[in-house]
Amino acid sequence: MYITKEQALEKILAYVAESYNVEPEQIKLESRISELTYPRHLYCYLANKVKINASLGLISGVIDRNHATAIHSISKCKTLIKSGKIQKSRVDKILSKIMSDNQITNLIEIGRASCRERVSSPV
Repeated sequence: MYITKEQALEKILAYVAESYNVEPEQIKLESRISELTYPRHLYCYLANKVKINASLGLISGVIDRNHATAIHSISKCKTLIKSGKIQKSRVDKILSKIMSDNQITNLIEIGRASCRERVSSPV
């Protein structure tokens, strides 16, 4: 069964929420406490990293934000990982769960096939 990009992003959000023992809806709140901002940053970072061809607007829309939030979150998450405030092992564990989700990996493969078709087709 195939899923949409939005559904894949919701699944990524759920994996991040599970890792932090919060509900996905909590990550969407306006709260600025680190218990929710770190998962929010990590969601944007991983959603962008997974390469399902989702725009930053779509990624941020899932958490009720705009694309500027996604840009900031991706940058901030890289800094938090380097500083150790977000453990690299946590990132790797969540990424492993995402990549073992067949519905998400199918969406990645569809994106790759589409990209290959565009490259091979004459202009």
